[in-house]
This record gives sequence, C-alpha cells and structure tokens, in this order.
Amino acid sequence: MDLVRLSLCVGLAILLWRLRIGRREPIREFFLWGVDYPFHFLLTATLVLVVWGVIGAGFGLEGLFLDEDPLTQVLLGATVMLLLATITVHYVTLGTSRRGWWTSLADVAGFLRGLNTVADRARPAQTALVNGFLETLTNADIRRLDRLARARAAAARDRAAPVAADGAGDLLEGETFRLLVAPAILLEKSVGL
Repeated sequence: MDLVRLSLCVGLAILLWRLRIGRREPIREFFLWGVDYPFHFLLTATLVLVVWGVIGAGFGLEGLFLDEDPLTQVLLGATVMLLLATITVHYVTLGTSRRGWWTSLADVAGFLRGLNTVADRARPAQTALVNGFLETLTNADIRRLDRLARARAAAARDRAAPVAADGAGDLLEGETFRLLVAPAILLEKSVGL
C-alpha cells in the first residue's frame, strides 16, 4: 500500500515538474526561484503558512491577517507588501544568482514591451519610471535587452554553453546597470505581488 502511494506521489511530482503552460514551466521555475532566492522563498512561505494558521495560530498571528477591522487589514497589508517589495528588489535586483538576474531582466523587458504595445508611442511605459536612464530606452533597446536576457537565462537554466560574449552581457550583469533597472523590476514584481 505504501509503495503504491509512494509511486503515485513520485509520478505526480514528475508530471508537475514537466508541466508546461505555454512556454513556461511554473513548478520548475518556482523551485529554481526558491533555490536562487532562499531567504525570499522562506519569507514568502512563512507568510503563507501564518495566513493559513499553520504557524503562530496559538499567538494570534492569523488573526492579524484576518482581522475584522478594515484599517488594521489595510495597514498590515501595506506593510507586508512593502516588506516583500523591498526584499524582492534587494534579492532579485542585487542578488548574485546569474540565472535569477537574467530571468528577471527578461521578465522586465517582456513586461515593458507588453506595456509599450498599448501605450502611446510618444510616451512609452518606461518614461514613467524617471531615473535618468529608463526614460532614455527606446523600444528597440528593450527588444535587444529582451533577446539577450532570454538567451542568457536559457543558457543559465539549461547549463548549456554560454552565449558568445559580446561585452554587453558583462555590462548588463554589473551592479550599476542592476540599480538603474531596479525601478522597472520593482514595478514588474509588484504587479505580480
């Protein structure tokens, strides 16, 4: 009986690991995100477990999230969102994981490309994130960033041969570029949060 359950669980895990939705593999990407950003993953998992009442139910922590007072709910929600946004920017933008960085950059470039398809051509979406750099990017620059970031993310994810070095990849991995793109990453990740 236990062997049947074990084999069913292993089979389900394999099916979920290989599950594809469009071009994405959500279970595999979530697991790799947890590997790349363990602190952020543990913090998110802890908050989910507190809300579900698994952790801290005896101390009333679940009641903070499910409080009847709307002001308490709004203040706690805003505080948790600011905490998650800060940790997201720190670990996704400044983190040392190459795979995570290239995936984040590809996600941001795709997000900006999507916004720019519906935005006014005279005022692209990145101009709203005024930091002296993002508003100077053109749609062609974002497409080039997207192509390079997707190629580098795929190479890092599949551990394939690295993409040919053209000098741009090293520049895009630098801390200065990461800080300049941080507002766009914060916007893209906050939409997800």
